[in-house]
Amino acid sequence: MKECLELAKGECGLDGYEVRSWTGWHLHVTLSLLALAGVAVVRSRVPVPRRERGERLIRLSIPEVRKLLLRLIWAAVPPAERMLAWSLWRRRHQHRPRECHYRNRGAKPPD
Repeated sequence: MKECLELAKGECGLDGYEVRSWTGWHLHVTLSLLALAGVAVVRSRVPVPRRERGERLIRLSIPEVRKLLLRLIWAAVPPAERMLAWSLWRRRHQHRPRECHYRNRGAKPPD
């Protein structure tokens, strides 16, 4: 049990919360433990391959699975230019409704 808690702290961000409410803390802990559970499930389903000379490898560790998943996800991230263009489009798109919202209430929108 203590080993799992240490893994959750180090690999899944369980100790990285800075919340001020019970709800925020509860959400953070739930997501961290869900991440640990997901990594543990992936680890348990990966077969231990046999090497060429008959030697076996140890099972993947949870930190190694986390790093492998991060590399796989990072490889699928779109280029920075595309993400920046999307961000500009989104902020432009949200500017008009924000102005209307403030105008309908007789207030000046913040800059």
